[in-house]
Amino acid sequence: MSFQIPGSPLSRVLRSGLVRQRFAATGAQAGQLRSRLSAQRSYSNANGASEETPTDNDPEPSGEVSERPARFTRDGVNRGRKQRGDKPVVDTEKRKEEERALMAIAAGSNAADGEINDEIRGASFNRRTINMELKWLEDPRDLADRVARILRSGDPAMAAALVRQAQKEGRRCDVAWNHLLSYCMQRGFPQVAFKFYNDMKKRGRMPTSVTYTLMLKGLADAPKSTANVKMAESIYKSIKNSEVEPSIIHTNAMLAVCDRHNDMESLWRIAGDLPEEGPQAPDMRTYTIILGALQYASRHDIEKLSPHETDKIVERKDQMVMEGKRIWADVLYRWTKDQLQIDNHVVNAMASLLLEGARERDYYDVLALYHQTMGIPIFAKQPAETSKCSRFTMFRLAFLRRSQELVSQPAEDVPFVDENNQPLREEPELEEDMEVEGEEEVENFDMIFDSVVPKTEGLSYLQPGSKELTFIEDVCHRLPQGFAAGYSYWDHLTIESENRFEPDAIAYAQYLRLLRGGRASKRAVQVLQNQALPSGNANEKLFHLAMACCRRDRNNASVLLHANELLDIMHKALVLPDPRVLESYLELVQALSQAPHILLNLRGLPKEERSKINDLKVLGKRLQADLHLAAITALRLQVLQLHEALQSGKPGRSSRWGALKNGSGNISGSLAVKVMARFRTVIDETLKAEYTPFVPQDEHKRLQSDSKLLRTYSDKETVKKFGTLSVHPTIEQKNAFRERQLDIVDEPSERKGRKADKADEPQEPTSSDNVKQEPET
Repeated sequence: MSFQIPGSPLSRVLRSGLVRQRFAATGAQAGQLRSRLSAQRSYSNANGASEETPTDNDPEPSGEVSERPARFTRDGVNRGRKQRGDKPVVDTEKRKEEERALMAIAAGSNAADGEINDEIRGASFNRRTINMELKWLEDPRDLADRVARILRSGDPAMAAALVRQAQKEGRRCDVAWNHLLSYCMQRGFPQVAFKFYNDMKKRGRMPTSVTYTLMLKGLADAPKSTANVKMAESIYKSIKNSEVEPSIIHTNAMLAVCDRHNDMESLWRIAGDLPEEGPQAPDMRTYTIILGALQYASRHDIEKLSPHETDKIVERKDQMVMEGKRIWADVLYRWTKDQLQIDNHVVNAMASLLLEGARERDYYDVLALYHQTMGIPIFAKQPAETSKCSRFTMFRLAFLRRSQELVSQPAEDVPFVDENNQPLREEPELEEDMEVEGEEEVENFDMIFDSVVPKTEGLSYLQPGSKELTFIEDVCHRLPQGFAAGYSYWDHLTIESENRFEPDAIAYAQYLRLLRGGRASKRAVQVLQNQALPSGNANEKLFHLAMACCRRDRNNASVLLHANELLDIMHKALVLPDPRVLESYLELVQALSQAPHILLNLRGLPKEERSKINDLKVLGKRLQADLHLAAITALRLQVLQLHEALQSGKPGRSSRWGALKNGSGNISGSLAVKVMARFRTVIDETLKAEYTPFVPQDEHKRLQSDSKLLRTYSDKETVKKFGTLSVHPTIEQKNAFRERQLDIVDEPSERKGRKADKADEPQEPTSSDNVKQEPET
């Protein structure tokens, strides 16, 4: 190990100067409603499985924190932190009435005999009904299952009466109470759940370990409110005074509440009280939550800054990265001392935090992190040390500044000017920085991500997967000259390595974004043909990204051939062609037709009669006509499929039932009509007199027939008809698609056989095999 850290428990980390400063800053904001963070986690914060496995009689928690939705995206679009507790409210009055009714049920009666309150007495049950039910529910498991079924049927009053009567008779009904609490949390009423929780304790039933965990996890998913944090903290503190032994599971659930509600003050206070050893010592889930909280607290602070305040934004990001490295030092120390077993979730949480950094070195550290924990080689060059922020950060801030200027344009600004005709502006008063007591300790984390596994006995590498590959490709997309490294990482992890794996659709999409940036249309075709198609991951989004690679690579002489190959692959992979891909193909053709210097060397066009043409203008018309004919030929099959679906596929409005009834392959009717009309425009352009000498007579007649067939899609009534409809494939098209899928299944075995026959033959290297070459041109 390259660095020495004396005992570095989590409490030592929290005592550092930067964290104390952060604690003071967050403490001033306590008690205020904090806005939900700006970006959702997309494929970044990997959360572990549930740490506490209930018994057979225990209810499933209302929402597992470990399975919460991803919070940010890789496209840089702010979409807000999403939480399952914040469900869209359709009818506010109805929700209030439901909450009032549940609160009345939870209030019950204060009478010693447990008499049912008049407000909750309903026609669905009475005292005799409850007694008859309990007569057949001697087993606690049967009682819990019956309560769960009643709650699913929408009768919480009967369920509450049943549980209370069982409690009155002295039966074991812990799990039944948990079902009742879980139901209230699922409905989004934590106050009602807390009311039932207190009622349960008043009736003599003390909470179990699962009850505490269920309440805390439910409050983590509850709508954002400082009251919910206080409620969770009171429940968490009550564990120490109960018969339940506190564990790190309860602490993690409490930290998740603070994280979800952006209460950093409470998070640091609770994490700082954790012991170094014992059942309450920090585990991997603890570190994962803290790393995620650091990241989202930074985003929350940056939201308050203007995009023009670049220095402050970069400073806040640097502080976040430093705090994250301090946490990682503790993780690394405990891992090397065999006090803790790391997992992919905490590694991905650290990688996600580094990706939020402002410097290229932070991005490179992601690659070093995966090399340290998973043994993945580093193919990228280490960026030079610089005080400037990365180009990616500058582009992001510039985009935000432009967006802000477009949204808030001043009506009129006539400034005063000085003698040099310079505007006079009143300089804003800068607030004096708060002085931090004591000198801040200087820490050096330059070697924090050095390799430790070969030097330490008993340690082994983690196994990478699609999530890690997605992070790596994102890093290579951000690094300067990182395209070749991204190609090498993809080939190593999916083809060459002994521990290679099959990427998922998200990893394919991220790799295609990298290829789009590198203008590598040939590689885009190869990855779809050789990997995505046989694995069944080829979907509409991947073809859309691959065609975008071709559009950016339009200076490549083979780009038309690559685009045509994509259309052929899409025909095999999809029931109906994606109209967006066809429209993107037509845009590529339009861009090529306006670039004569590209048409002269474009492969895929006939070249036999070009040498006989001496007039450049005539040659240009000939090249454009050949391009149009080649595009029409490539698109004709796809367009006929759309035409058949539009005319015979029984279009209908988009709905979940329609998707289930008609299966996959549905496309937007408006997009389909749009691309049909645009395809007809290309045909009509080719039928003009200036191109007639270059179009064969039989092809000319066929084009006229095609134009007549597609004329209906230029009609206003047709456009209006399909404007809000979804187009479904016909039964014949579905059957034909199944046959194409069977052919795809047979292709890999034939390909393997051909490779085995040629294994001993010498292979000449091709340009596509050299993954470290410059982007294709």
